[in-house]
Amino acid sequence: MYYQGAQDSGSGLNVKLLVLVMLTLVAFGHVLSTYTANSPNLPAAPQERSVEASSVQAVSALQSRCAMRREIQSRLLEQPFRVRVAQDHEQFNILLSNLPSFVNKDSMKVDVVKRPDSNSEILVIRSLGGSEVFMRHFEFGAAHIDATKVKAQFTSERELKITVPKSRIEYRSVNIE
Repeated sequence: MYYQGAQDSGSGLNVKLLVLVMLTLVAFGHVLSTYTANSPNLPAAPQERSVEASSVQAVSALQSRCAMRREIQSRLLEQPFRVRVAQDHEQFNILLSNLPSFVNKDSMKVDVVKRPDSNSEILVIRSLGGSEVFMRHFEFGAAHIDATKVKAQFTSERELKITVPKSRIEYRSVNIE
């Protein structure tokens, strides 16, 4: 009996040792998984990397759109563009004031165009300043304008006055004085 008791206590010790080793392995595995999940230096899985890259691209695209929108809004607040159109029985008077800074005599064009689908005429005002474009058009409906007598001149650095006599229409570019 003594021998058998020693065997029993020995097998109990083996079970206890086995349970202790298993608990140690489970604890070590838990610590290792926590470390790898929180470690910034370890490479991410391929799926995580693609999600991360696409989200970084989306954020940078959003930031650039917001920056562009802020720039446009600041320009609009700095330079509120105004148009006044007056007419009498002989002519139209168009005054463009607070023009953007890139609009100048050298970059500005004024054209008179007859719409092919109707009898109306359009005065097209455009300026190309590098990557910036300024364009406005005025449609005169049934009123005919004489393109040869259209006058366009800068009255100040940021103000353009256009006089459009009513008459017959012919296409031509208008010189700016």
